[in-house]
Amino acid sequence: MASKRYYSPEFGLRMGVNNSGPVFNEGFSKWNQVIEKGLGSFAFPDYTWGHEGRAFLKDCLAHRDSFAKPLDAPNVVVLVHPFYTWLSNFNYIHEGSSEKDLDTYTQRLLSLLRGPINRRELDIVAFETTYHYSAFSSRLLEQGELDAVFFTENDRGELLDRKDAKRFKGKRIYLAGGYNDRCLCKSGERLKTIVDESNLFVVSDLVVRAPYERDDILIPSDKGKAIEILSPGFKVTPERLVTHRTLMQAFRSPEEPKQVQLELGLKS
Repeated sequence: MASKRYYSPEFGLRMGVNNSGPVFNEGFSKWNQVIEKGLGSFAFPDYTWGHEGRAFLKDCLAHRDSFAKPLDAPNVVVLVHPFYTWLSNFNYIHEGSSEKDLDTYTQRLLSLLRGPINRRELDIVAFETTYHYSAFSSRLLEQGELDAVFFTENDRGELLDRKDAKRFKGKRIYLAGGYNDRCLCKSGERLKTIVDESNLFVVSDLVVRAPYERDDILIPSDKGKAIEILSPGFKVTPERLVTHRTLMQAFRSPEEPKQVQLELGLKS
């Protein structure tokens, strides 16, 4: 599984898409060169850079707005850059713990997106760069696995349009994704300006750490250690840590029988 590429050519097969990427949504194929540069470079210019950058952002916004749903549920899972490791940092994933951790994280993520969830009570949204959106997560929005997407600045979890945060007023939020002390932290800080801290939770075992800093990229299950890792710049208390399993059980679809076992995830 180790690779020198910044993205995984196996990612498409893992997600049920029959191409080798890195642009897994053919609807954005005319932007292949721009997307590939954006996925592979932290220093690539911002979306407002030049005529091409503005045109690309305009296309992403139009596509998003044509598929996004209203956020009607009282609870929202916010996935911050959920596939970043697969699409931009895969060259840091090696056989061993990082490979196993990424696989576990992805199983849990897919079980949330595709499992028997009561979508009347829980919306699922992504905070994404336009590059990662056009490369893959736009497909999830088209398929209804994501309810909405909000764009962020490059290599940051800060919302591109700060007013988007107002869409979460009055909601109970469950934060997941990565990386813990970077984009996830910045997104959490922005949401805290709108949502009371008592309504902001972190799904600790659906958070990943930067693979270029360590091999074990999952957050430990021990709450004390998890808080220590998650807290820099973003205050987290034990009462506001939940697990993927707890979230799945709390929002299980009432149409599904209790004995249904998910085909994906639920490892803990």
